[in-house]
Amino acid sequence: MSFTKLRPNLLDHYIGCSARKMGVWRLSAFVISFALIIGTGFFTHPDSLAHILESNSIEAFNLKAHWAQGNVVALVRHAERCDHSDHQCLNGDTGITVIGKDISIKLGDNFEYFLTRDHTVFYNSPLKRTYQTAQFMFDGASTSKEWLHDNCKERFLEDILKNKSDGINMVLVTHSTCINNLHTLNNNNLVTIDAGADTSYALTVFLTISKEDQKAYVLGYVYANDWKNLSHKTIKLSGAKPTTNKHLL
Repeated sequence: MSFTKLRPNLLDHYIGCSARKMGVWRLSAFVISFALIIGTGFFTHPDSLAHILESNSIEAFNLKAHWAQGNVVALVRHAERCDHSDHQCLNGDTGITVIGKDISIKLGDNFEYFLTRDHTVFYNSPLKRTYQTAQFMFDGASTSKEWLHDNCKERFLEDILKNKSDGINMVLVTHSTCINNLHTLNNNNLVTIDAGADTSYALTVFLTISKEDQKAYVLGYVYANDWKNLSHKTIKLSGAKPTTNKHLL
């Protein structure tokens, strides 16, 4: 399935709203500016970690742009773990719940629909809960990597940069402790949400990698049950290029 089956066009949305509110000359200025953005490949990053669906639509626009270039690293927290829940276990108390399985499948479908599996690799921590989450998300296409568990508290970002290939997106199914380790990296406090909260199971945090300076920048995050709201935020993209930003990991 291709992710090019995207719904309301962002430009069409602004044209409809702006024509009523601004007048023709202001609308024309917007269209020209928008065209310049597309033509120059200029895409911004949020000033802080932004919920992609609750912030300005430009965050969703940026995500699609960087994904098309293979510049994204997606950090996915595993689905609901059985030993921390009263819900039915899927297979033993060290794995995920039955509900977690269903959410994992839906999350994988959302990645397939809204982004793409093309030019993308999938890795997971070898622990049972992350392994199960990844297998249900990506139909067995994910590979276990020890560094997504053993070293993530000390050198998570270093390992991300080491394993990220140019032009290839990387989806990492990992743990809240690994994601939370990026909270205060370099004292920038960008990843300010608590990835370990019960509401954060199957959370995805999106980073983009700058090939020029080998640094990671935050694009935003999406909770598991919010993907269904992404359709009106996305537009069809091609030829996008990343930019640098002072807010980096």
